[in-house]
Amino acid sequence: MKYLGVDYGLSKIGMALADDDLRLAVPLQIIHETERAKQLEKVLTVVQTEEVDRIIVGRPYDSQGKTTSQTAITDKFIAALKKQSVPVILLDERFTTAVAKRQVERGRDDDAIAAMHILQNYLDQMDL
Repeated sequence: MKYLGVDYGLSKIGMALADDDLRLAVPLQIIHETERAKQLEKVLTVVQTEEVDRIIVGRPYDSQGKTTSQTAITDKFIAALKKQSVPVILLDERFTTAVAKRQVERGRDDDAIAAMHILQNYLDQMDL
């Protein structure tokens, strides 16, 4: 099975890939797009090209676990994504961006790194 991790943002979407063989998420790319229909189209192109079986989307919360304005925006994207044929799983993305920003200092793109952490958290939970 192949997995796509998604860190959704209004202007950038970070993505990461993993599969059942290695169970190790790796950054894939960042989509730079502001129009939701085009964002969805580009994500679905990756799903098809990479033959993804399951999409893991980070759902934002504040540090106390409450929803935010970004949660509502992300939920609209998730709703559109769920209308497709690939199963979509939501995962709490708290602190993944903070961890990713530490790695950006090493020269990486934080959105794809955040997607990698979201996906790796999901894979790690599967092993429990």
